[in-house]
Amino acid sequence: MAEQTFKSPGFFEREIEIISRPLFRSNATPAGLIGTSERGPAFVPTTVSSREEFIRIFGAPHRSRIATHAMAEFFRNNGKALTFCRTLGTGNAAGGAAGFKLKSTQSVTDAPRSKGAVHFIAAQHTVNNAEFIGLGSFNDNDSHSTEMDDDQLLNDGGAGEAGADPTLEIVRAMIFAHKDYIVKIYDGGSSATDNSDNDDIATASSSEFRILFDDETTKTDPLLVSLDPSSDKYISKVLNTDPFAFESKKHLLYAHFPVDTVVADVANGNVAVLHPIADGDTQYNNFSSKFTTPKTPAFISQPFGQKEYDLFHFETLHDGAYANDKYKISISNLRASTDPTNDFGTFTVTIRDLKDTDNSPIVYETFNQCSLDPNAENFIGRVIGDQKVFYDYAASSKDERRLVREGSFPNKSTIVRVIVNDDVLKSEVPSLAMPFGFRGVPALLLNDAGVDQGKAGTSTVYTEGKTLGGHNLDRAVLPPLPYRFKVTNGSIKTGSSYNQTFLGQASSSESVNFNLHWGLMTSRVSDINDANKGTEFNEVVSNYTKFLGADTTVIKTGSLADSHNNNKFSLAKVALKGAALSDVSGTVNDVFKDAAYVRNADVGNSKTYDASQHLVKMSGTNDPFSGEGASDVASDSLVIGVQYKIKTVGTGNFVDVGASSNEVGVIFTATGTTTGQGDGLAIPHNNRRVSLAKVLAEDPVKFNKYSTMAKFTAPIHGGFDGVNILDRDSYYMTDRSASTEPGGKAGDGGFTSGLSGTSDATGFMQGTEDNNNIVASFKNAIRIMTDDMVVNHNILVIPNIRDSFVTDFAKRKVEDYGKAIYLMDIPQYTADSVRIFVDSRGIESGRPDVDTTSSLFDIREVNSSYSAVYFPDVKVLDSGDDDEAAVNSRRTIKVPPSVIALGALAKTDDETQPWFAPAGFSRGALNTISSIDVRLNAEDRDTLYDARINPIANFPNKQFVIFGQKTTQLARTALDRVNVRRLVLEVKRRIELIAQGLLFEQNNSRTRSSFVESSTAQLASIQINQGIEDFRVIMDDSNNTAEDVDNNRLNGKIIIVPTRAVEFIAIDFVITNSGVEFPWYIDINNKIIGDLRYGWTRLSKSNS
Repeated sequence: MAEQTFKSPGFFEREIEIISRPLFRSNATPAGLIGTSERGPAFVPTTVSSREEFIRIFGAPHRSRIATHAMAEFFRNNGKALTFCRTLGTGNAAGGAAGFKLKSTQSVTDAPRSKGAVHFIAAQHTVNNAEFIGLGSFNDNDSHSTEMDDDQLLNDGGAGEAGADPTLEIVRAMIFAHKDYIVKIYDGGSSATDNSDNDDIATASSSEFRILFDDETTKTDPLLVSLDPSSDKYISKVLNTDPFAFESKKHLLYAHFPVDTVVADVANGNVAVLHPIADGDTQYNNFSSKFTTPKTPAFISQPFGQKEYDLFHFETLHDGAYANDKYKISISNLRASTDPTNDFGTFTVTIRDLKDTDNSPIVYETFNQCSLDPNAENFIGRVIGDQKVFYDYAASSKDERRLVREGSFPNKSTIVRVIVNDDVLKSEVPSLAMPFGFRGVPALLLNDAGVDQGKAGTSTVYTEGKTLGGHNLDRAVLPPLPYRFKVTNGSIKTGSSYNQTFLGQASSSESVNFNLHWGLMTSRVSDINDANKGTEFNEVVSNYTKFLGADTTVIKTGSLADSHNNNKFSLAKVALKGAALSDVSGTVNDVFKDAAYVRNADVGNSKTYDASQHLVKMSGTNDPFSGEGASDVASDSLVIGVQYKIKTVGTGNFVDVGASSNEVGVIFTATGTTTGQGDGLAIPHNNRRVSLAKVLAEDPVKFNKYSTMAKFTAPIHGGFDGVNILDRDSYYMTDRSASTEPGGKAGDGGFTSGLSGTSDATGFMQGTEDNNNIVASFKNAIRIMTDDMVVNHNILVIPNIRDSFVTDFAKRKVEDYGKAIYLMDIPQYTADSVRIFVDSRGIESGRPDVDTTSSLFDIREVNSSYSAVYFPDVKVLDSGDDDEAAVNSRRTIKVPPSVIALGALAKTDDETQPWFAPAGFSRGALNTISSIDVRLNAEDRDTLYDARINPIANFPNKQFVIFGQKTTQLARTALDRVNVRRLVLEVKRRIELIAQGLLFEQNNSRTRSSFVESSTAQLASIQINQGIEDFRVIMDDSNNTAEDVDNNRLNGKIIIVPTRAVEFIAIDFVITNSGVEFPWYIDINNKIIGDLRYGWTRLSKSNS
């Protein structure tokens, strides 16, 4: 045998099987499980000690996630601990793509339109003129050209005539088209049976139009849809939203962006279907990304001159898409420091349900009095935790692809961790900084400027329509992420009139609602005059927070994400009443009833920092700040409320009401209200207003007095599972998705799908073998779960992953790991040698044949004592959310045999010891089995056992029993049995613990004696508990030479004689005229083991 070499200190074991015998685990050592789950960390081995703990972290058992049922079976049989590794899509470091892509092909009859592309629905909207003073989402928005024109009504208190409402173009839907289809629309007034479409553009009728899908030879039935979110024909209620129905429905409404009709109404406006041009079919079609983790945008500080510092952001502990629509983060209780020895303020972080309301919050976790002082006990990183463990897929060498831990503080939140910006950790951020807002979420753009035609008519468009005419819908933009405009309840009207003389001025009906937060507003607007009274969740939020694509040309972060729809939020844009700090006085209600959020305010435009310059002023005025104690600044510096124009009723002449010219955008320079030529009123808005940033900068005591309303909420966004969501098998990472055999989706045959392309490494389909996303992901998980520097488990199960390309890899890695037995699921075949697949719903593609399945497995010559195989699949009680309810209801689900074997091993460890056979009517009979795929007779069981497959048999009284315990080892030795392999693993585990305690001790007789004594005690314990019949421990001069001592090496040898399980019992009997006579002996495994005349006490070592 080759000499072992050692390069670093450690314990090194090597198994040597002597002719026909050797060595395994304790109840404290977990089992290992790999598979998918609803939520939780991905590729991070996590040990749980109960079903309830698993569900808290990873979610409840699900019919399509077989690993979760293996967990349930394990704990149902009193398993003690389970280490679970959740899988998501990682792709392959060599270039195999995760996620998916839609591949477009140009239409022949409708060129240049492309089949199989992402299409957008855009529409022309009429904005309610009261939106200007009731919500401010569109009018205070630099991405939309919706500022009120001079003939429009802002004050209906007079007798003037009402002008037309402004219009704008908004993207309302993102649709995936099947590879053979394009999207077409036509007028809403057309007949429901009319298939003559209007190509790319149609006229809505009461917000309704028709949509169909055309493959150039046939069209689907036209569907009447609406863009009114309250309509029963709203687009998400009519179009297909089930990714798994993509193939049959020929489309998927992937995202929709509702706009409440009281804010902006399509009514009878134009609707267009936009499709990508040039590279757009690859840009918008690109969802090729490994899994991502949902996170918040960066939280930013109050402005320090031009600078708003990035402070921290949150990342969920759930990888993948799960948390996108589950949580939001609120910052409240901002308290500026008034301690001259400590500049750091404090704040509260609250983790809430995304769909709750401020009036009825659902709070998951709260962390009070957090600080940005890295040295403080209440430092936010220390209070919440910042640690993350992740698998480094990007490492160039496979040996370097392993788990990495980052962060300094253990996680105390069970939902998020905080990532503090390096500048904060290095104390390079002003100590006065506090979280005052957050940056924009990644922006999905249809042109390079992210603005509409009126804002930038020369921007480069990424989409086009066929007959858009002058409608400019090809430059439509997404609606803004909704932010709270005011923190009051009650109508903004006084009686039937708007009597505001400045933006946000409260009516007599308004009062501050102390529950309301600034920032993210997740409720729909049911009344534009009382925007905060709505309670229904606004789905534009959850569509904004989902993963919208992987191409950085059309998905923008950074400054463009900030400016797009002015989605960067800051409390510095909250304008209070009055131009001077002294105007901020009275009660909280007095101050905040007139406060308004000016969405497109520019609060960081001054050249140098001057605390007194935190004022709100209108664009265009040259009125100096010196009257407020600040130095003069240039026009348009420190702008909040860009281009607020003066509107009158009955006149379009600004000069007549005191303005310097009639030019649109020039700001009325007077204050107060001036009567115009007609009977209406001008609304000049105060030129200068105090912001919350000014109060914080100049008077921290005053800020703290009013800080109960200095609170805001931010979204969590961008999680992605890294899999093909359009294919059920790929989404659930099933056996078929990982199989290279005919019919599998990781082989050359590929599969039929609405995605274009072939099954190769291009990423358009699944890819083959190592380039297949699912295969690569499972192999990554296997590497992690067989890394002895990371895990310590004694069983490995990958339920329902059967393809030899993956399972052979798992077997090799388990052998290298040397501390576990792999319960391998194998492919099942029909009598015609057709591979059987069980889909994610438990539906089987054929009936398994014992002879064919056994024969095809046998010829693989899988040869390992570290793996065991079982047959066939069974139905068990569906665990569901409530295990007891599921048992009572007798719901069933089909599971692979490894699930049952895991339960049997858990039962064995609970009732006896790991070296007892997990088979037979005692430990191999599980009452959760309700039926079996194939009823096995004695001949079937013999066929399977000869092929080293352990049968699960059905006996009378509906008793289902694991009736074998072979490993897959070819040689007939003691290690061809599961109980002996597990015995050896347990012995190795115990001896390793002893040996590790001797590292760096003196290499002398005392150390050797210590090892022998400790090992003897452990082995004697196993012997007493029937694991071994005899043993010997050798560690003396016979196997430790002077050279070994010089080389800092200590050698030991342990010889054990394992106890073998009874598998065959033969009792001879003779039938005579007088009855049945038995001989005096019983023959087991061809050995005389007992004398019936003297009971069972005559067994000797020579007979054993």
